[in-house]
Amino acid sequence: MQDAATIIATRDGYAEVKDVITSLLPAARLQGEVSSWKTITAEVESGTIVFNSLSYTGPMDRFSRIWLPISSRFDQVRTKNKNAKERALNTLNQCLNQRKLLIGVTAAPAFEADPRFSQCLAAVAEAVGGLIFTGEALVEPSGRLILDFKGHSDL
Repeated sequence: MQDAATIIATRDGYAEVKDVITSLLPAARLQGEVSSWKTITAEVESGTIVFNSLSYTGPMDRFSRIWLPISSRFDQVRTKNKNAKERALNTLNQCLNQRKLLIGVTAAPAFEADPRFSQCLAAVAEAVGGLIFTGEALVEPSGRLILDFKGHSDL
């Protein structure tokens, strides 16, 4: 069961993300301003989901130390589907070049604990034009596999 993911955003959307989360999980609590929140936490009967935002501030900042290994790993993936690799790398590069967001998401005990957790993850990724990094693959908000570390793709 998966309990963590990272949303690779291609557009800013702090307020939109907050709105999406609170529409699906009204008990969500915001830490920070609506336009620059740091953490949004929602506790429900079946578990907890936490969204942590991270913006680029400069070379080798925390954002870069997360983004760089992900990007490097996908750059090294061998696949026959060149379109999938190009899409993965383009999204990662767009996120960095436009100084957009990384949103770390953790669910306890897991995303499967409450159907709203997975719905919220997908809706947030959609709101920021992003892809979801699962730890071994990039997937669209719909769940379609863009590319995994073994070179597989649904494109």
